[in-house]
Amino acid sequence: IKPTPLLLPAPAPSLTLSLSPSTGEMQRSMSNMEKLEGLIQEAFSVKQGDLTVAQQLMDASRQCSERGLLHSASWLTERLAALDPASYSDTPLYVSQEAAPAPYFLQAKAYFDLKQFDRAAHILNQEIEEKSDTSLDMKVVFLSCYSLYLAGEKRKTDVLIELGERTPAENKQLPRIYRLLNRLAASDLLDAYGLYLLAIAERERKNKARARTLLLESLSLQPYQWGAWQALIPLCPNRDVLSSLELPEHWMQIYFLAEYELEQAETLNALPLYDILRPFFPTCLHIKASRAVSYYKAQDYPKSMKHFEGLLAEDPYRLEHVDIYSNILYVTRKEGELSDLAFRVSMTDKYTPETCAIIGNYYSLKDNHQKAIEYFLRALSLNQKYLAAWTLLGHEYLEVKRPTSAINAYRSAVDINTQDFRAWYGLGQAFEFMDMIAYALYYYRKALEIRPYDSRMWSAVAECYSSMDMPEEAIRCYTRAENNNDVHGLALIKLANLYIKRKDTDKAAHYFKLNMERLDAAAQELDEAAIKGLSFLAQHTYELGLLEDAERYASRLLDFPGKEKEEAKSLLRVIHAAQAATAAEDQ
Repeated sequence: IKPTPLLLPAPAPSLTLSLSPSTGEMQRSMSNMEKLEGLIQEAFSVKQGDLTVAQQLMDASRQCSERGLLHSASWLTERLAALDPASYSDTPLYVSQEAAPAPYFLQAKAYFDLKQFDRAAHILNQEIEEKSDTSLDMKVVFLSCYSLYLAGEKRKTDVLIELGERTPAENKQLPRIYRLLNRLAASDLLDAYGLYLLAIAERERKNKARARTLLLESLSLQPYQWGAWQALIPLCPNRDVLSSLELPEHWMQIYFLAEYELEQAETLNALPLYDILRPFFPTCLHIKASRAVSYYKAQDYPKSMKHFEGLLAEDPYRLEHVDIYSNILYVTRKEGELSDLAFRVSMTDKYTPETCAIIGNYYSLKDNHQKAIEYFLRALSLNQKYLAAWTLLGHEYLEVKRPTSAINAYRSAVDINTQDFRAWYGLGQAFEFMDMIAYALYYYRKALEIRPYDSRMWSAVAECYSSMDMPEEAIRCYTRAENNNDVHGLALIKLANLYIKRKDTDKAAHYFKLNMERLDAAAQELDEAAIKGLSFLAQHTYELGLLEDAERYASRLLDFPGKEKEEAKSLLRVIHAAQAATAAEDQ
């Protein structure tokens, strides 16, 4: 295994991420929302002679289906079916003026649908070779190149399955595809779909800037091509790149921006965008699923679970996004519900990446980590770009104490999406497991850059600073964790203990008291750390002469066995003696 080069962090970097957007940013956000609302309202308020949104969706779906872009076609038809029928009942949906395809194209498309990609490409290539560039049918060119691309991807997957999960593999058809499409693009002959496929080829060649340019050109010609919007998301690693794009002035950009926010885990920004779309697509299941994912990423598991339950009630054979629902059931330790879900999806389709991941989650919850690894690897054999499976596989390797394998899995996830904070966080955990704290700090900081409002990221960074004997930096980071809704109270306990080491007992007592208030408000049982905090508070308030507070804290300790209970008994005797002496003096 040859690990990629690592950059060590500076000895004591300062963290200056802002906790909330500025007033100017909020005003710009509101202005953008109004602009987006205007785009979709204008689209649905068609003028005489214009195509309705329903007609445009129908035509785009047909175009995608004819070219084998089945996911895009499915996405478009789901929106078409979600429209209010009254909005298009008076107009014919099918409005295509294209000529019927030639018999050889129908034959090739039939082979394509049977996943005989080489056979389909062979028939179409014979037609392409017999014609000049200017006389080529771009639909024929696209299906030929797309067939070659999928044939190459299938062979690449076969190699990865045979030789190992991290074996370098290439799509050997890409150079051939690139030469043809690039030549046609130079002559300005490619249509929207050809530009999209050329962008995919440029992305595989690591030429991200040109890939973005080509995708924007493609979308300017056909804004309903959802695959191009999706391909654009990972090519925008940050908001600076996103803001530099000249997106088509089309309501489809609302969907794109919403999906981008989900990928960036900025769920507070994603939900208002879906709220804009809901009135126009009232029964769209994808919007309902995306809202459930938003709440999941915001760690609002009860609300997310409720949305997923409603979604599966409407669409019981759905597999898309259901793996995320299994993550919630795993985190909340709902073994029975996760078992039922794993059985249901295996009955629907046993050999899909999502099903394998859900079953892997079930075995992980049962602490059968080897079986979980087996299913996550099976998911990856079905889809090498299944980001969640790589991350979950890394988690399982850590469970069985194989940090090197975990690092390889997390790096595969980062290769797919550099904005996946879970993969960066997992890398930090792996290096922390190997006691390589400087490396762990580097990766935790990468995760923190993506999730600056996540208390877990701040706590991980703080723990590294604490291990490196840098208490000032650790305190600052734990404070940020607490300010960002540290629901588990880890930061409060850590802050109290750090202040104890600095002999600042007043601040230590302050944080222990906040933790007790948090536990009492949530009606949670006290864990070992909370019991020790309670013992500290009893002793501290006694030393300050606050006998009533000390008695209250010490009395609570009597409910818990152990050393703290015996110490509380001794303290209560002293307190009662002091109270008795005070009462005698008053008399």
